[in-house]
Amino acid sequence: MNAVAVWILSVALSVPVVGSPEAFTAPVEAPAAEGCRAAADSVRTLPLGVRTPPAWSGSDVPETVWRMAEAALDVGDDAMELCLLLEAESEARRLVEADSADLEARFALAAVLGIRADRESGRDQLRVASAVYEELERVLASDPEHARARHAMGRLQAAVMRMGGFKRFVATKILDGDILSEASWKSAEEHLAWAERTMPGVTDHHYELAQLYIDTGRPALAVEELGHVLEHEPRSAMERDTRRKALALLTAPGA
Repeated sequence: MNAVAVWILSVALSVPVVGSPEAFTAPVEAPAAEGCRAAADSVRTLPLGVRTPPAWSGSDVPETVWRMAEAALDVGDDAMELCLLLEAESEARRLVEADSADLEARFALAAVLGIRADRESGRDQLRVASAVYEELERVLASDPEHARARHAMGRLQAAVMRMGGFKRFVATKILDGDILSEASWKSAEEHLAWAERTMPGVTDHHYELAQLYIDTGRPALAVEELGHVLEHEPRSAMERDTRRKALALLTAPGA
């Protein structure tokens, strides 16, 4: 189950220096890149305001970012998915650079990088976790009640708590010290539960809280949260993915 919950322990790409613009680029094979550019252009040229924002983004995340991220999750091809996620990241970074005080642009960047995290492993995950943490810290410093940022912080802290001894040792050499010192099951649960209460319509809020309940030996509470996931009819690529993971968790051996 730990592999399912790695969401924000990484941000997509191998980075030589965390925070540098070139740190978040990755090569994409030419045929995929051509198809991706066409797909990205088609997403960009859609009229704004036609689609309802997915619950995970809320109404404040820039539409160009969530549309590109949703397109990536729905494309069904690894190379195209990577390319479209890079396009979504580029859109989010452009908005952050244009207005560093725009909290929703910063959250959008953290969210896109978080989606990308499932595709990475090892030291790259740990390196870029510091960048995600930094974005979330900035959002929460200005808005301590930002539910989606609190959810993401809870996921990050829970992922840190799931680390084995060796990975935690490696993490001390790579991660921001504050991430390790602040992480606890109690703190992670406070963040995740607050987000779940504040925005119950986001299915991932229920799913990640269920994961934490399983990890802390409270299966009955986990089943209750997974039930909330399944009560929702998925309306976005993210929600379809969350529903799939919830079903897998419910039917896993020993569940």
